[in-house]
Amino acid sequence: MKPYRVLGIYHPPEWDLERVGADLVNLTRRLGLRPLRGIPHNLDDYCAWYDEDRMAGIRRRTAVGAQGEQWHYDGDTTPGAKIAQGVVLWASNTPTEIRFRNSDTIWQPRDREVVLINNLEVLHRRPPSAPRVRWTFRQRVELL
Repeated sequence: MKPYRVLGIYHPPEWDLERVGADLVNLTRRLGLRPLRGIPHNLDDYCAWYDEDRMAGIRRRTAVGAQGEQWHYDGDTTPGAKIAQGVVLWASNTPTEIRFRNSDTIWQPRDREVVLINNLEVLHRRPPSAPRVRWTFRQRVELL
């Protein structure tokens, strides 16, 4: 069993932040996912596009040597953050690495797969080999 659920594959019709963000939040809404109600954390840090109401953001560049290269769960450095959440992830290339908390086996979605992880069950990280130019989308959602 994989530590994530594939929600679909998204190929941007154009590399426009507003369009990509709208398309991906519309995909999650159509699937019945609801944005997380809680403290926003790291939404605007380095995001080229973000929507606080939908708890979603897009980054276009990889920050070399940043915290995201370490295994973590979302909210782990934000006091009062709601850890019980789902996280929707998408990457144009070199997708996020994911592993169950009690395992050393690393899983990685395919390029442009939209996936859902349970923040309580898994850890994730940006692959150490990720290139600097890498569009990533993250949306925090209520657990189903």
